[in-house]
Parts: sequence; structure tokens; C-alpha cells
Amino acid sequence: MNLKFEQLEISEGYDVHVTFVDNSRNEARVNLTRQAGARPLMKFAVFDRRATGLPTDKPKGMIQLISVGDRESIARIMPAATGHQIRQGVAIDLIREGDIVYSPVFNPYEPQKFALVGKLDLNFDGKDDRADIRRMIEGAGGQVVYDLPPPGAGQAQGEISGGIKYYVFENRRPVQPHLLPEPEMTPEYKAFLDQQTKALTQLQDMGIPPLPLGRLLSLLGYDASVVQPGALEAVNPRISNEILNPRGVVTPPPGNANPAP
Repeated sequence: MNLKFEQLEISEGYDVHVTFVDNSRNEARVNLTRQAGARPLMKFAVFDRRATGLPTDKPKGMIQLISVGDRESIARIMPAATGHQIRQGVAIDLIREGDIVYSPVFNPYEPQKFALVGKLDLNFDGKDDRADIRRMIEGAGGQVVYDLPPPGAGQAQGEISGGIKYYVFENRRPVQPHLLPEPEMTPEYKAFLDQQTKALTQLQDMGIPPLPLGRLLSLLGYDASVVQPGALEAVNPRISNEILNPRGVVTPPPGNANPAP
């Protein structure tokens, strides 16, 4: 199916920009507030102040909120943005005051609603990673209201509605596609393909634009080389003690540099 990727609007009706930059600390201040729904750890892409849309999947830089206040927030400039290029003796891609701060997910008025359609494989290992993608969207302030996974990756959830801002659909191609097994054309998989075609047709007929997975990941600051830690749910004290203190060796308490024999 031929998909037309439309240009995304930057401001979404809300002027978010960099108000101050401290390059010595790799920090920036932005006019995002707690009242607007901003939370620590949210990531945002940064585009040049003169940009009128999103002409590229590669933003000028990425920032991550570390402190959110009532009037502004402080953000960490992420490492990729600090290695700026020099052209004719001038730094051309440093984050500067006035630059536009953008996320395809964040909206200060209400959560941006998304649809996930088809198989979504982050690292081309053959496994569907929509649970991780859902967590990224929800962690950035968005909401997944419709989800159509392939067989074996869960059940279809939600309904397609006009409130959906974007639908996420795989647009990338693996470097070595021959290493990925072709899906078995079972009756279940054929039924999924029919359902996927109907869903894509309905989304396009309603004027809901696609947000290619590659672009979404870029704008959310996803780095495939960084292990995404999971949440700690519980600790088994006995097993933890056995790991930390093998063979019954007791670790001296902090501050006791010379334990008694």
C-alpha cells in the first residue's frame, strides 16, 4: 500500500521554545511548566528557531527534562547534541535560545492519541516490540487508543476514531532482510492482513496522517544502543542476600573500614 507521509506541524498551537542555554553545564531552560503537564524525564526534539515544519527526521538535538517548575523547566542537553559541527569557524548546530522544542506525543491540553498498526520491531530481531513503543508514547504524555498487532503479539484493542492524531506504521527496512523469516501464511495471518488493510484504509479515509516508526523513534530520542531498564517491582530479600553475600560472607557495614577479627 502506498503511504503518503505528511509534514508534521511543529507548534500544535503551543509555543514551546528554549529560553536559556548553559553550554558549560549542558543544560537548557524551556517554557514548559508543571501545569502544562510536563514531567521529569520527558524527552523533546529541538529544531532551529527559523523552522516552519519538520523537514527532517533528524532534529538539531534532544533534551530531557530534569526539573519541572511552575514557570519553566530545566532540561539536560543529551550527548548527541553536544558534539556540534563547525563550518567556517562557526558552530552550526548548537542548541540556542529561541529554538523550537517539539514532541509528536506531548500536548499540554490533552494526551495525543495514537494508533499502532501492524508489526513494530525496534531492532529487527523478528520480535514485535509494541509494548516498548507503547511505554515510550505513554511516558512522553501520549495515549494509545487503537492497537492492531500481528498474530502472536497480542489482541486487537480499541477503536479507530477521529480523535486519533497519528497512526504509527513500520516504514523502515532491515539491513539484512534475508535473515528475518517470512511469516507463515496461516488463515490467522491472512485474516490479520485483511484487518490491517481495512484499518489503514479507514485511517486514511478519515484524514489521520501516518507517523512512520523511524520518525517517531528519532523525535522521542530513542537510541537502540542503550538498554532500556525495566521498573523494579519487588525484591526477594533471601535471594538478594545470597547474591550479595555468597557462602555466608557478611559485608561489613559502611564506615567500618577495620572490622574486628
